[in-house]
Order: sequence, then structure tokens, then C-alpha cells
Amino acid sequence: MKMFFLIVLILSGCKSDVQVLLEERTFKSSGKSQFLIQTDSSFKAGDSLDVTVEVKDSNGDLDTSYNGVITLVSDSPLSGVGTVTIVNGVGTASISSLGSQNIKLSLPDISASGILGSEVNVDIYPGNDYIPAPMGYYEYDEVAGISFSDIVITDDGTIYLSSDSGLSISKDGGQTFKIRTTTDGIGRIVINAIAIDSTGVIYLGTGSGLSISTNGGLSFIHKTTADGLASDVIRDIYIDSNDHVYIATSTAGLSITTDKGQSFTTKTTADGLISNMLYRIEGGPSGKIYIGSVMNGLSVSSDNGASFTNYTTSNGLPSNYIYSIAERPNGDIFVGALGGLAISKDGGSSFIIKTSSDGLGNNRVQDIKFKDDGTIYVAVERGLSYSTDNGSSFTNIAATTNFENDDVAKIALSSDNKIYLATPVGISVTSNNGMSFSTIRPSVNYPRRSIMNIVEGQNNNIYLANTDGLYISTDRGRTFTQKTYSDGLGSSYVNDVSFDLISGNLYVGTYSGLSVSADNGNSFTNLTTADGLPDNIINTVFTDPSGNLYVGTSSGLAISTDNASSFSVKTTADGLGSNSVVDIFVTSDGVIYIATNAGLSISTDGGSSFTNKTTADGLGNNNILSVHGDSSNNIYAGTYTGGLSYSSDSGNSFSSFTVGTHGLQSDYINTVYIDSTDTIYIGYYNAGISFSTDNGATWTHKNYTNGLPNPYTNSFLKDSSGTLYIGTNDGFAVSNPY
Repeated sequence: MKMFFLIVLILSGCKSDVQVLLEERTFKSSGKSQFLIQTDSSFKAGDSLDVTVEVKDSNGDLDTSYNGVITLVSDSPLSGVGTVTIVNGVGTASISSLGSQNIKLSLPDISASGILGSEVNVDIYPGNDYIPAPMGYYEYDEVAGISFSDIVITDDGTIYLSSDSGLSISKDGGQTFKIRTTTDGIGRIVINAIAIDSTGVIYLGTGSGLSISTNGGLSFIHKTTADGLASDVIRDIYIDSNDHVYIATSTAGLSITTDKGQSFTTKTTADGLISNMLYRIEGGPSGKIYIGSVMNGLSVSSDNGASFTNYTTSNGLPSNYIYSIAERPNGDIFVGALGGLAISKDGGSSFIIKTSSDGLGNNRVQDIKFKDDGTIYVAVERGLSYSTDNGSSFTNIAATTNFENDDVAKIALSSDNKIYLATPVGISVTSNNGMSFSTIRPSVNYPRRSIMNIVEGQNNNIYLANTDGLYISTDRGRTFTQKTYSDGLGSSYVNDVSFDLISGNLYVGTYSGLSVSADNGNSFTNLTTADGLPDNIINTVFTDPSGNLYVGTSSGLAISTDNASSFSVKTTADGLGSNSVVDIFVTSDGVIYIATNAGLSISTDGGSSFTNKTTADGLGNNNILSVHGDSSNNIYAGTYTGGLSYSSDSGNSFSSFTVGTHGLQSDYINTVYIDSTDTIYIGYYNAGISFSTDNGATWTHKNYTNGLPNPYTNSFLKDSSGTLYIGTNDGFAVSNPY
């Protein structure tokens, strides 16, 4: 009887935060099921993963007589895959990956020996402390973000998309994507530009430096001014035929690297550059480099940035605000500006101006691309314009009837004749020259702007106050429903949110009133000054353990003891340090603390009167941005440039943690939060977060390199499951999301 064998993969490695899941597989020979394999373990990116290969016969026993060499393959780049030597039925290998990804390991059939192959799926999760959402839940089949800034399609068809939520990479024509964020080493989650050299090295321009990947985007290293960059704010990147990289910065000129980011040289106005405030950089078939500035015109270099020739409106450009440049193979130069499209057919000696009167959808020209058939595509602020007569006239395709947003930032043309458009609401794609479009974007509506506060309500619902609405999650942040003005909120700009566990009311502070929901955010009633509030702009909302409601505005404090049916208003006349109330906390013993821009105001009589504390009482600064208390009713106040002030005597006196005294990252404390274990979390204005588990004696610091999407931190929540949510100016991050 012919024997059949199955090669079994057994994976093991060091303890970590990354889960490896192996799919169940049933293998058949001669129509009979032979084995069912299932296992799982835990590994993180950066660790090694031991792979044991066993050869078993059709009875499920180890075949110790088998000796040979097989090939272990992966569908994604890994270290350690390749040949595995089998001795007495067993072989071993060790693989590793620096980046988070989903991979498939497989062993092909060996038909000559009658041995069936096998395969397993492996999810390698990031090893960072904090995971930017939605990456915290690993939606690998969808793009990251909604608002897209750049598109690059390589010769092999790989699509790279940059957005407000990271880098998305597709190797199957946009059917599925793998997401890369700060978790994978990218300097900032908001990416402005992408460029890829001839060897496959990926360069990303962010607001905090240049991120570089040499392994197909699995992981990135980050370069900043400390490494020689002219500025950390990068607007655009161009790579020439020699793989020299040119980096346009927002305020400090042009950086050039000829050694893949090992070193940089800088070109500024001192070298002839027209401006240090750059916006766009492109190269042409002639070898010329074109550099557009924000308000000063265009620089052109014919010698790799050694010298420059400058052009302005005096040379015929429609505006000195240059947004795009392109050169045709015949030498024609196209310059997109604020005032229209300039075309030169004589090397820049003169320009012809095209505007909306010539058919352009708008006079702000943001990108230019040329198709092989001679069609010119122009991205404008009001659609996609194209010309089939060398730019003499244009036809505009508007979003109203074709794609979903008029504001087209970038165009990319693929080898299969598809046109990709980067817009604020997704990537629009057409395969029929604009007759119809499809859109690539996440199906899950994740909050991606400034997260002002995060709270937990009934049934473990999570509520996020966001600058474009209230986001509600019923599955601990995996998916969200967005609520806006159209759903009954006073305004879509939400400053704060609070949930009263006693009444079940949800209170949402907006720019146009206090919105109240009695059904977990399904519907709202909006309250304004007509209902007794001192101001319609709500800065902060808080409910205490007794169900009392406190509403902070720029015109005073409103207190309600009857579920927002009525309010009493407190101002400086009642002892508040200022009528500008920015944060509120009430301790378990009923002491009320009000953060104002003129001190910390304290009430021990239910809000009837207040005593104001200032720097004279030990506060680091009188401008108090946040206040919170621990289980012992110690009070912590985050100040503007004065560090974190704390009191252990009900606010009678204060001391401060600062950069100088306790090693904080900054003295500008944007928010402070204490969880149920009395761990203190502080969020900085522009320096990430710090936390202390020993009442502030020592601090641990976290920032971009630990997975935070943005260093501007606004809020924290430790929910009932122990998951920590961190709200930033670029969405939120989570720890322990599994």
C-alpha cells in the first residue's frame, strides 16, 4: 500500500504580545482525512519564531526513517525561511519579522515521495506599548485613514497610499491592504508624501521627519534634524535616476541624501533657492528638478541641486503659490499654481496660462499627470480636469456625479490604465477614463481627528468626544457609530462627554449647547442658554458619584442636581478664579475642583461657594488645563508650563512635578488622569505621555516610538476590562487591545 505523509509545523518562541494563530486544515490522501492540526502561541514583531517540521505517516506517527531537505516558504518577506534539513523525521528553522503582518507559511507537496504539504496562517502583532486605532484591531483588509495625501504605484503594481492614519500597501491591485503606522517605526501617523527608489527603499515624509524602510515596508527607521535633516516637517520627496533623494521641507529649504538617509546636505536661499518654505518637488525626463514654494515661486535645478534658476509671476507664472509641477518627455513644462495652470513649450522662457475659463474645474491646480496616449490629467480643488489637445482646452469631471469629493490632492496612473485619485474621503478609482469611479476607504468609521475625551458608559459602551462628532463603540473600540449635528447634537464639534451611571444619561458638550441622551446616544435633546446654561459653548462636562451634573463654559459653571432639568450658575462672584472653566473633578467625599485659567477653584459646600488657589498656594501656574484625583482624594492639576501640581491636603497647599525636579518630558501638561489602581497618566502638549505607579516618585515616558499616533495628548480612559485608551490630535491609541 502506498504511504502518504503530512509535514507538520510546530511553532514556538519567546513570550510576547503577538499572537500566532494556526488555521485548522484537513488533509486528504486517497479520499481519506488524515490529520487535523490546531495550535496557537504568542509572539511579537522583532522576536524570533522557532519552527519545527515533523513528517508523519498516514497513521499520525512520526516517520523517523525520513531524511531529506524541504523548502519552507512565506508569502511575505521574513528572515529564516528557505531550506530545512529533515533528520529522522524532524527539522527546525527560526524565522523573524520586524513588522506586524499576516503571513502564510507553507511547505509544498513532494510528489516524488508522496508527501503532502501543509500551510499555516500566522498573525504577527506589533510589540509596541500602544497601538494606533484601527491598527489596535488589525483590519488588514482595509486602508488606513480617510483623507489621503499621496499615491505611488510601482512597476510591479504595488499600491502605496499615505493618509491621516498611516501607510496602506496593496499587492493585489487594491483588493486588500496592509497598514503601517507608528507601530512599525513610522515617525508620525499623518504622512504627507511617499517616494520609492529603484531598489525598493520606501521614503515617507511626515510632520516629524523622514521614515525609511528597506524591507518592503515591514519596518521603518526614522530620521530627523538630529540626523541632519533641514526640518522635521516634510512636504514632498523626489528621487532621481541615481536614487538621490530630494526632500522639500516646510520652513528650512531642501535636504538631499545620496546614501539612503545616512547623511544629508541642505540647500536654502543662501544657495539660490527661491524660498525655504517649500511645498512640492518633482523631476523631469530632462533630469531637471523643479521645486515649488508656498508663496515665492518656482526653482529649477539642472545640476542636481547645486544651483537654481528661479521663476515668479514676473516670468509669467499665474501665482507664486506653486502646488504641482510636471515635465513632458518633449520638454514641455506644466506648473500648477493657485491661479491656474502655466504651460511652457520653450523651456520656461514663456508661459501660457490656463484657468477655469479654459475648462479647468478650479484655478487651484494640485497635481499633473501625463498618460501615454497624450491625455493630460490635472487635479484641481473642484474635480479632475483632462485635456486631449495638449492643454489647449480642458474638460472637468466633478464629484457631484462621478466620485465622492471634488478636492483631488494627487493622481496616480497604473500600468493597467486605471486612474487613482487621492481625496479627503478616500481613493477614487476609474478604469474607463473617468466615466465611472469606485472608492477605496475603510468600511469602519474610525475617529481620526482630535479626541478630546473618552468615557465608558453602560454595557461597556465607549464614547469619544471628537472634533467632528461623537463616536460610540459597543465593542470596546473595534467599530464606531458617528453622531453629528444631523443626529440631534447641538454641533458636530464635541469638546467633552460624560456618562451618568445613576440616571443613565449621556451628556455631550458641544460648541452649540449641551446635548443630552437618555438612550445611550441614539437620540439627543440639546440644551442652551434658553435652558439656563451660562453659555452655548461647552468646554467640559462632569458627573459626580451622586449623579450631580457640572457644565463648564467660558461664562461660568452650571450645576444641575435634577438630571439637567434646571441649572444654577456659578461665576467669579461665587469665588471662581475665572469664568473660563476648562475642567472639573469631584472627589468621593464631595469636594469640587474647577480648573480655570486663573487658578484652581475649590468648593466644599456643594458648589455654593469657592476658594481659588493660585501660585501663591504652590501651584506651578495659574492656568490650569486639567484636574483629577486618586482613590485617597489626592488632587493632581495639569498646568500650562508649570508642570503637574499635586495636593495631599484637599487643596490647601500644592507641590509640583516638573522637568527639572522629576524628569517630566514637558511642563506643559495638557491632561491628567488617574485610574482605579492610582496610576497617574499625564498627556503633554507636544511630548507624548508619562505615567507613574508610585505616586509620582518615578515616571515612564512614551511617545511616537512606542506607537502613539501623535505627541499632542488630550485624554485617557482605563475601561473596566483594563484597556487603556489614549486620545490624541490624530485619533486614539490603545494598549492591551486583545
